[in-house]
Amino acid sequence: MRIVQIIDSFEMGGAQSLQVTFANEVLCRGHDLTVISLTESRDTAVEKSLRHGNTSLVFLPSDRLLDRKRIRRLACVLKDCRADVVQTHLTYSNILGSLAGKMAGVPVVATLHNEMYDPGWTNRARYLIETMVVQAAARKIVAVGYQVGNSQKKRFPAKKITVIPNAVNIPNPLSHDECMALKRELLGDPEQPVLITIGRLARQKGLIDLLDSFAALRREQPGVRLVIIGDGSFRPQLEEHIHALQLEQSVFLLGERSDARLLLPAGDIYVSASHWEGLPVAVLEAMAAGLPVVATRVGDLPYIVVDGSGRLVEPREPLKLARALGETLADPEKVKRMGQAAREYVVRNHHPRVWVDHLLDTYYQARNETPPQAELEVKRQ
Repeated sequence: MRIVQIIDSFEMGGAQSLQVTFANEVLCRGHDLTVISLTESRDTAVEKSLRHGNTSLVFLPSDRLLDRKRIRRLACVLKDCRADVVQTHLTYSNILGSLAGKMAGVPVVATLHNEMYDPGWTNRARYLIETMVVQAAARKIVAVGYQVGNSQKKRFPAKKITVIPNAVNIPNPLSHDECMALKRELLGDPEQPVLITIGRLARQKGLIDLLDSFAALRREQPGVRLVIIGDGSFRPQLEEHIHALQLEQSVFLLGERSDARLLLPAGDIYVSASHWEGLPVAVLEAMAAGLPVVATRVGDLPYIVVDGSGRLVEPREPLKLARALGETLADPEKVKRMGQAAREYVVRNHHPRVWVDHLLDTYYQARNETPPQAELEVKRQ
């Protein structure tokens, strides 16, 4: 099958990480894959990974969302690469990819990654455009988690939403000595507890709440440290709040890191204070690395932080988050058990192979086709 994926950009994010996971799986099955970015090439870690795997990359930047020339160029690309199916990710791609797919006569599978949109007039306008275009032009809609799917049903009343939970690659576990060495290399003293979080520095992620909860936690456990990996427009406000709380010596802003996933074992607990989410890939990656999760009860987190793998609190409640972190850190043996439970859950439920099986099934349905025998053989293995 000739598959085209369209995404807003190759900057750091969960949807972008999924492109690499998807490419690794489908290419080894013999499918052709082209990934189109709606922004210019910036030689990001995602781009490098996709190129290394021999994925065809196309870049179609523009200063305007509804640029007719870009939509026509996108339709031409779909025709030129003889796409059998297109899957789109994130708002701009859902809009432009659905329109271009309709023009090119290629079935489109639109993907919903969040349970809500970022407030603001311009974001609401894009949300409404996305709703109308996907409703009219997409053949199938996929939600990356159950809560995401449930929250979007009223938005797309005439479409069935297929839920296909995100997947992550399962790393080999590190030994205790290897984790200590990584923590020493990253932060110096390996004996003090470390909280870690990965993601865009954006208002959605509740980072001010996270800092407030961390400041409260340090009053009880002054040795604890917080590592934040990622970059974004919210960084200046974050740095200002770190200074106001006098946390410069205990909060580490590492910026965007291509090795972010490899740094996870340096943490003792993965923490998230998000105000809303979908099914966050970063949380799945942390669980796969053997970290327990202490996070806010948003998006699909209640579906994955289960079986003793972590704790959830209500969003926008920094003191409750601090209390949950403190109680978890107080029992190191329990932290280990929770981390093991987290890894076991992800191995059972979020393996890339099963995820891609479901996506390919959806592609064949979008084309009104039955999967070929070779694909069925892969699923049976």
